[in-house]
Amino acid sequence: MPLKETFKKLVDFKRWSYGYKILTLLVLLISIPLTTKLVKNFVLYLSKAAQVSIFFSQNPTSLPPDKVVSLMLDSGSEQIAAARVVFTYDNTKVQLANEIQPTALLGQVIQKTSMAEANSTGKAIVMLGLVPGAQAPSSVFEFAKFTLHSITTQSLNIQMAVDEADVQIVNILGQALSYSSTPLNINLNSSLTGTPVPSLTSGPSQTITVPVNMDSYVYNQAPDQNYGTKPSLEVDGSPVLISYLKFNLSTLAANTYSNALFRVKALNDTAAATSSLVSLKEVTDTTWIDTTLTYNNRPVLGTTVATVPNVRQDTWTEFNITNFVNANKGRTVTLAIQMTAGDGTHFNSKESAFVPEIVASTGPVVPLTPTSTLAPGTPTPTPIPGVPDTTLSMTTPSASQRLNRNFVASVNVDSGANKLIGVELNIAFDPSKLQVVDVTPGTFFPNAESANKIIDNNNGSLSFTLLIPPENTQPVQGSGELAKIDFTPIDLGNTTISFAQNTLVAAVDSGSVNMLQDTTPLTVDILESLIQGDINGDGRVDILDYVILFENFGRDTNDPAADPRADLNRDGRIDILDYVILFENFGRTE
Repeated sequence: MPLKETFKKLVDFKRWSYGYKILTLLVLLISIPLTTKLVKNFVLYLSKAAQVSIFFSQNPTSLPPDKVVSLMLDSGSEQIAAARVVFTYDNTKVQLANEIQPTALLGQVIQKTSMAEANSTGKAIVMLGLVPGAQAPSSVFEFAKFTLHSITTQSLNIQMAVDEADVQIVNILGQALSYSSTPLNINLNSSLTGTPVPSLTSGPSQTITVPVNMDSYVYNQAPDQNYGTKPSLEVDGSPVLISYLKFNLSTLAANTYSNALFRVKALNDTAAATSSLVSLKEVTDTTWIDTTLTYNNRPVLGTTVATVPNVRQDTWTEFNITNFVNANKGRTVTLAIQMTAGDGTHFNSKESAFVPEIVASTGPVVPLTPTSTLAPGTPTPTPIPGVPDTTLSMTTPSASQRLNRNFVASVNVDSGANKLIGVELNIAFDPSKLQVVDVTPGTFFPNAESANKIIDNNNGSLSFTLLIPPENTQPVQGSGELAKIDFTPIDLGNTTISFAQNTLVAAVDSGSVNMLQDTTPLTVDILESLIQGDINGDGRVDILDYVILFENFGRDTNDPAADPRADLNRDGRIDILDYVILFENFGRTE
């Protein structure tokens, strides 16, 4: 059959395919008046689909303090394309403390109840769908998360429950799945009295210590980076580093306080000393979460609550916040530590042994801080070994990459004062945009041994450990390339490659302390291929591209065996429409 006639038949098939799609859409529109219940039961009867479990993490949970709760789905081997989950709670006892955060695995938000509406009605709806071309989630995954806050002083048990009459879950085959749910048991005010400490003065008085509930810091030079699990709180004026702390003051509701101190301990590190003014700011926004806070989404700073003239190494710094506590007792509050000068400081966070706290007393108070052995104004030398001072970053020769054309991202290290003996890289990426081809050691460790290499292109993760052998090898200090990661872009748009929070850096004289201080992610803009049909990214549409399409013909892109690059029109299926694109561009070069 002549090539022109073959092409004409392919075009006719394409027109028929579009006509078929329109007919299908009309049938669906005509079917809308059927009741949801009838359709659901009918599909269940035909599909005999498996059951999905809906449950809450942190079950049971106790309030206060505020708790982050995840709404979870366990679909077993079923891949989920869309889900609608409704949950209810007693809004006279608990409230959502922030907006509901849907999972990125089902990236299309169809419906989501606002925090204000949910707290008004005691009911929240979350309906999410799969973004076309994305990998459908399966097994156990987080559907949404939110923070719960107690608004009662009563000691009682309540439940948050899924409304099973108003749930819909559909797999990638369009089958409605059956489901079951487990409610969240919430224990309210089981330890309302707080943490008493011995009285600091003679005479009748009561002292209550409130530990920080959430803390993190933000950094203007890494505006999308989160530091919620770091053991330190960083503060500086140039570059800008601001620390945020959230406290639940419900345990202070019963009294009026003559003294209240906000206390935070500086690190045992000469870089923590500063002779510059440090300010404590009020922040009205209390909805932020420490594990998602970044410079770009940081709350706005309010008025100054208190200041201190300096910070001393390895010493508790105290801010007098008596008026602030009496005005806000019983509430959840946010405080921020800020500086305008460029000789910054850093404090212990809640992940350390010295948790930031508010100490409120009904009687006169004696200063809690011992005398420091370091005079104010001590110059700040470079960090010493044994202190987290190593940074990691990722770079590429160009921030723009072409669809289906492989590129290499370099993982770079600056050890600072540390002498490194190994790293465990844990990298996160969007598997709907990128796939990892391979990862290899760089040149920073000259004799590195790879302890493990795990590439998970379904869930978007990479784990790669490099260790230097103890024999005849010296620890390495300085900067250089740790590793090279070979990526294939498979969809258009901006995407970020970042270091997961469990990335570790090991150094001599560090004991079991992670020496990683900071990380910088990589953002890549994936552009359309210069030639449509160039599946293998070699700059030419030829028989090699045809082989890839041929081997994957008829597969959906969510099939683990499929090469998603062959889906040229990105409709989720490798079929005759993709063949037409390749045929129209066959023989073209850049």
